[in-house]
Amino acid sequence: MLRTLRSTTFLVPISLMLLPSAAAAQLTIDEDTTLPVRTATAVSGGPADIEVTEDGSITLSGGTAITMDSDNDVTNDGDIALGGANGATGIEATGTRSGTISNSGSIVVSENFVPENDDDNSIVDGPIAKASDRAGIRVRGPFTGDIDNSGSISVEGLDSAGIRVDDTLTGSLASAGTIKVIGDNSVGIRAGDVTGDVTVDGAISVIGEGARDRHHRRHRRRAGAEQRHFPAGQLYQ
Repeated sequence: MLRTLRSTTFLVPISLMLLPSAAAAQLTIDEDTTLPVRTATAVSGGPADIEVTEDGSITLSGGTAITMDSDNDVTNDGDIALGGANGATGIEATGTRSGTISNSGSIVVSENFVPENDDDNSIVDGPIAKASDRAGIRVRGPFTGDIDNSGSISVEGLDSAGIRVDDTLTGSLASAGTIKVIGDNSVGIRAGDVTGDVTVDGAISVIGEGARDRHHRRHRRRAGAEQRHFPAGQLYQ
């Protein structure tokens, strides 16, 4: 079911002063649903954190499963699955936002597409995916907070990404989980400027012409973190 925890305020008189203490609102998804959710309207039409528990799932044919359009936290411990539509995304932050995005569950953005192989030589003769501009986690604007993937992200699509940060990240980016992306000109992790640490301890697999495991402009990397660069056009599984 979709459970909500409404905001409450407790007023306690101390030295003739009223000191408020508020509990943050939260939407908890602990069963299967086919409805997308947004942080800005998550609880009674107002902003709230969103958590998908281990028992919860969101399944859509396209669009975005969880939109972070307010300054809240998004946590996925369950399963997010999307179909073959262009632009399909598991978790997406829009505008200028602050909060945290955490995935310890599964995000799968898949499609039903069979690449052409006219000469039956086990090498495809055209694109290896059809849909495009897809992502497991995507941040479109300036973001203050941390992004963490300790689960699994799988994306099929051209010009797509497992994790994509389009603007400045004032915080840290970490992936100890797995990321697999299939699609030409796609990337495992793409980020702009990152002020904090970028830590990649998990496996990244990318398949497709022009595909890369990581692409970023500037960051501070934790000492000892593995770095791998996949040559364009080479296949990795």
